[in-house]
Amino acid sequence: MPATYEPVATQSVSGVSSISFTSIPATYTDLKLVFVGYNDAPLMKIEFNGDSSNGGVTMMIGNGSSAASARYGTQWLYVWTPNANSYFTLAVNIFNYANTNTYKSWLGRCDIAHGAGGPTAAGGTWRSTSAINRVDISTSSLTMSGTFTIYGIKAA
Repeated sequence: MPATYEPVATQSVSGVSSISFTSIPATYTDLKLVFVGYNDAPLMKIEFNGDSSNGGVTMMIGNGSSAASARYGTQWLYVWTPNANSYFTLAVNIFNYANTNTYKSWLGRCDIAHGAGGPTAAGGTWRSTSAINRVDISTSSLTMSGTFTIYGIKAA
């Protein structure tokens, strides 16, 4: 039997620089954050439980003819969107988010709808054993427009 995806919350936004999903219940095995829309900046930052000091990420970027990678040990978890000013889809899987015995791992993928650039993959770890009950997404001083949905995933 396949896993079940249940929408936890959806937010449609226009011209905002940040959004928050709060009071995420600990009743699922994993979370999936999906965004479909437009971003003025190539970076979207994801932060868990308001913690800005325990993140790290590795990114891989490709456009079909070249590839690059980067590693950040910064306070933010970065998901790279290949082009500024482009429509795209973003999916971030957050594994074992409610387990209070392990650090939390996540994988993100972004696919651009048109123009130059290409798919981007990023993976990171939030170095905390706290259950995730809040997810914040921001783009520094630029804006996002589109729809965010966070899903809870129940094991089969």
